[in-house]
Amino acid sequence: MLSLFFNAIFTLTVIALVNLALRRRLPRWALSSGEPVVIYVMVSMGSAVAGHDFLQVLGNELPFATYYADPVNGWEELFAEHLASGLLVSDRGAAWSFWEGDALLHSTRGIAPWLAPIGTWTVFVLALLGVMMSIDVPVWRRWTEQEKLTYPPTDIPFRPTEPRFDLLGGELLGSRVFWVGFAIAAATDLINGLGYLHPAIPTVKVTAHDLRPQLGAYPWRAMGNTWVSVYPFAIGLGYLMPQDFLFSCRFFYWLWQA
Repeated sequence: MLSLFFNAIFTLTVIALVNLALRRRLPRWALSSGEPVVIYVMVSMGSAVAGHDFLQVLGNELPFATYYADPVNGWEELFAEHLASGLLVSDRGAAWSFWEGDALLHSTRGIAPWLAPIGTWTVFVLALLGVMMSIDVPVWRRWTEQEKLTYPPTDIPFRPTEPRFDLLGGELLGSRVFWVGFAIAAATDLINGLGYLHPAIPTVKVTAHDLRPQLGAYPWRAMGNTWVSVYPFAIGLGYLMPQDFLFSCRFFYWLWQA
């Protein structure tokens, strides 16, 4: 749901640190500046395809109707003919194994009912991705070479891969501001993690909070839902963003709300 996946940024940062050590000790083993970018793109694409509201949901939907259909809701009478179309898992045993957990799911008998739906949806997803990438072909040259549009989010993954960018220097890991922010974020996550396991431990609220209940008076109620959050990973990404882009994100959000 984010334009920048923090897991991809984290993976790229670790690779850049390892690559920095290799350049100093074993330069022949070090990656070129373009290879970490390829890894970053692979992690980003994999996260997008397998992430929220895509394959993450699709996998659960395949056996959903077969498992939950019963005489009370009458699903079998309403659309039973559609369940056997090959797009969904219509075998009750396979659907039950998926939702309840069973060794049958890992057997030939348990996997067989999944093969046709997975094959059909794989072809569809690949075609969908191909169409989406094909749309980029007629527009990217005009946008990037003729109109010279900039893409500020790409500055973040490219910065750690630049040969002249020393992660151990003053720009990042040598910055006192960076370590103060890292300490606050790490402490917050550790406290909240312990609070989740042991409810008696007080936690720090970082999740989204809607200001709408406090904005009930006219004209502020016209703003609608106004979410404010303090996610450490989002603040960390903001620290790496170009300042004009970061300012635009904040300024135009509140301008739009106003």
